[in-house]
Amino acid sequence: MPATVGAGSAVTAGVGVADGDAATRLAGFLDRAFADAFEAGHSTFDAATMTAVPMAPRWSSHFGPFELKGAMFFDALASATGAAAPRAFVDRLIELALARQHASGRFPTMPAGDTTHLHPHTYTIEGLLYLAARHERADLLQAAARGIDWTVTTCLARTPQLQQWSEQPDLRIEGLRSDVLAQTLRAYEITKLLAPSTTWAWEDKIPALHAQLDTFTLPSGGTAYGRDEYGPRTGHANAWCHFFAVEAKLFRGLRASGKPLDKRALIIT
Repeated sequence: MPATVGAGSAVTAGVGVADGDAATRLAGFLDRAFADAFEAGHSTFDAATMTAVPMAPRWSSHFGPFELKGAMFFDALASATGAAAPRAFVDRLIELALARQHASGRFPTMPAGDTTHLHPHTYTIEGLLYLAARHERADLLQAAARGIDWTVTTCLARTPQLQQWSEQPDLRIEGLRSDVLAQTLRAYEITKLLAPSTTWAWEDKIPALHAQLDTFTLPSGGTAYGRDEYGPRTGHANAWCHFFAVEAKLFRGLRASGKPLDKRALIIT
């Protein structure tokens, strides 16, 4: 059975507080599976053979800044177990992400560094926002804000919109999936809750982007997946897209209410 950094992190969310013994065992496994991933580059580990799965062309098959999405669960794992390894792992992820971020705010997706897809890009931003909130890290909040700025400026506030940008024009993917739009809006709202004085030149575009997200809502109440690199916009509902869209609306509503964000309870699905 293969294990990924993200999957291991998701399990941690369920067992980290409720079962200290299970959390300790999981922390040990994750340390054995991924401690050398920074050098080896793998993001998937075969638990049956206890060997790393070789990297493949797809972005999620290699190790990158987007693994910071799992920071919230490694952080919870460290708190639940008192183990040093999960915290050290997060610290190395932070170092990796900040080192890879371009001056523009962009987080490269692939090792070559010339291409960024908004899905892994926003994964990185989400990890930064969580850690900024939990540990009062203004530097991480600033890095997240720069990442959001690049997203909107380069990919969303333009025609045509892009879900993947590249220095190579033939690798750019036009059109949007609802997940990357919802993730960006969610990150924007969280940033404004954490640091209300944060401003960008394009904030007048936010209402229109929220309205665009609403166009993905299906008659069933679900959220359509949208367009991807394989063809025209698809109408099927997607659970992750739906979670992201719901949270974007919830954080927007919280900000409109004037109530503060409970940093200790923050979870970004």
